[in-house]
Amino acid sequence: MNPSKFSLADLLTVLASLSFGFVCFMGANFLNIGNDTVWGMSNTTGCIVMAVFCSGLMFGTAYGAKVLKRTSRNFKTSFVLEMIFLFLFVFFAVFFATKTSPFTHYFTVTAKKSEIKSKLQTSIAQAENMFAEYESYAENRHNLFRSKLTSVVKA
Repeated sequence: MNPSKFSLADLLTVLASLSFGFVCFMGANFLNIGNDTVWGMSNTTGCIVMAVFCSGLMFGTAYGAKVLKRTSRNFKTSFVLEMIFLFLFVFFAVFFATKTSPFTHYFTVTAKKSEIKSKLQTSIAQAENMFAEYESYAENRHNLFRSKLTSVVKA
């Protein structure tokens, strides 16, 4: 039986990449909630493409470095390429971890979850009260107009 070429490290790389992509998607979705388009596509599609792009870059550089690590010929070239892939991996990790990235925006929104919930509940309560207040206002205006019309008719 041939041993599997897909190792546990490969599985962990895929799972980490998928997790990274999910967090990027959620952060991009939170970041672009009011926008109609992201990258020239609909909001959800643009966020998915952005997450796949970020996740693919991270996975590609990590997996590329791993493949180059297993080489048995032309060691110097493979070593240089491996170092380039590792540098790119670190560069992308730092780049996606900056304040302007959708990756970090997910954690910003999650940290303010209770504040956002309370503001949303307040807004919903105000909207519900607005209809009751409008009904009473309209009823008062109706009664006032009716009394004026009645007084005009009697006069």
